[in-house]
Amino acid sequence: MRLPTLIKYCWWKTATERWNRLYYCSRDDVVFIPEEEGRGCVAVEQVQSFLYGD
Repeated sequence: MRLPTLIKYCWWKTATERWNRLYYCSRDDVVFIPEEEGRGCVAVEQVQSFLYGD
């Protein structure tokens, strides 16, 4: 793999692992990862930024 491809793969893999731990609160329409207490929750529209750590 070329280096840029490898970096993109690592970002994608990390985001996918975080996606699998993601919880949705329908009452507040937010998502969160329970193990990441310091990060809080974000609006559904911000899921991509939340997963990729933007």
